[in-house]
Amino acid sequence: MSRIKILWFVLFGVKKVPWFGSKSSSSKGLGLLSPTGLFPSPIGFWLAVGSVIHTYETIFHGFSAKLSTSEAQKIESLSGIVAVIHEQVRHVHTTRSSEFLGLKTSDSAGLLKGSDFGSNLVIRVIDTGIWPERKSFNDCELGPGPTKWKGQYVSL
Repeated sequence: MSRIKILWFVLFGVKKVPWFGSKSSSSKGLGLLSPTGLFPSPIGFWLAVGSVIHTYETIFHGFSAKLSTSEAQKIESLSGIVAVIHEQVRHVHTTRSSEFLGLKTSDSAGLLKGSDFGSNLVIRVIDTGIWPERKSFNDCELGPGPTKWKGQYVSL
């Protein structure tokens, strides 16, 4: 098994897992102090070996920790765990859209060159279901924009 520690995200299926972060837990196993309280067993052992980086309680419930693959697999087998996911580096591919469309910056007579590489381009939202006429988009009470802003206001 791998002994290399990588970042893992552990997601709980319920708001409070009895053995995780419960200050009133009657468990007599190994515990750790954390930002949210006590980590009693059965998870305390693995958290003592790894290191908890952050606990999550707003959007989802769980924690992130540096663990080995075998430690993550042991935690995943515990009741109340929905998923144990290792951190993955994701790359945004929108910067390559021009290449995908065949618009090359090296092409001296191509569409990109002819359009001045998109400068002074106005993009509008089309058919999104958003109604600009809704009262929630009314900005009459906001006052003038920031003095540092270099753009200009356009009325449609």
